[in-house]
Amino acid sequence: KQWYQRRVRELQPVETAADRQQTDYKTALELELWKEVEQEKFVRELEEKSELKLKQITAEWKRKETEREEDVRRQIVEYNRLKEKMKLALRDLEARESRLIDEERKGELLGETLIKSKTKVVVVASEAHKMGDLTPELLDGEEMPEFFTVPKDKNLRTVWKQDC
Repeated sequence: KQWYQRRVRELQPVETAADRQQTDYKTALELELWKEVEQEKFVRELEEKSELKLKQITAEWKRKETEREEDVRRQIVEYNRLKEKMKLALRDLEARESRLIDEERKGELLGETLIKSKTKVVVVASEAHKMGDLTPELLDGEEMPEFFTVPKDKNLRTVWKQDC
């Protein structure tokens, strides 16, 4: 009320008492004061609504930012997990490759050894056959390893040429 009365005095021009008594003047003055009060009330309400909306927007932004950060953290964890899994798989593959290379070398060496052994056996058997020391049972493969068997219808040299 004090504010209202002070505002009324500020807006009243210095005039005669007779002019102030006029009903139109009073009504216009009250209307002007009511208008100012309503404008100030409207501005306050607008500011309150703006603050409320700004708080809502800020809270929504913070919530979304938190969700985004959590998603990024989860993706980083998943990335690191997959990275470790890939490293383990790579180590396993390298170990397998190494074992396969070793097995291939062993197989090659075994193959070379086998060929050398077969050559020696064939040469020895051929020489023994020339000298007449081999019996027909040996040539049929009874005493020799399976891969050295000689069919009855072929001689030792024919078998050797086919195998090599």
